[in-house]
Amino acid sequence: LAGLRIDEASIEKVPKKFWTEREFVLAAVRFQPSVLNMIEPEWLNDRRFILAALQRNSTCIRFVSEELLKDRAFVLEALLTHGSVLKHLPHEMRSDPSLVLAAIPHSGFVLGFAAEELRQRKSFVLQAVKLNGYALIG
Repeated sequence: LAGLRIDEASIEKVPKKFWTEREFVLAAVRFQPSVLNMIEPEWLNDRRFILAALQRNSTCIRFVSEELLKDRAFVLEALLTHGSVLKHLPHEMRSDPSLVLAAIPHSGFVLGFAAEELRQRKSFVLQAVKLNGYALIG
C-alpha cells in the first residue's frame, strides 16, 4: 500500500474480501481513514481495533461508534494513543479539563483543540504549559 494513492474511487475498486482482513484495513487507514466505511459496522465498536486504527491515523475517530464515543475510558485511552483525537471529539469532551490535560503531555499542541472556554481560563492554560511547553503553540 505504501506507493498507492487511495481515494474514494480506488477504494470502491478493492474487492470486498479485503475489507474483512483487519491488517489490510489497518494498513489502508494510514492513507485514507474513510476506508472504515467499508468494514463491518461491529468493528467500529471494537475497542482494540479502533485504538490500532488511531495509532495509524487520528482522524479515524470520526468513524467510531457512538457507543465508544460515550465511553469516557475509551476516549481517554484514545487521547493517550493519539492526542490529536481531541480535535474530532464532541464539544462536551473538548471542554472536559481532565480529558484535555491527559492528552497534553504527549501532544502539547492539542491545547488548540480544547474548547474555547478552557483556553480562556488562565489557570487551565498554566496547567497545560507546565505539562508540556508546546501547549503555547497550540
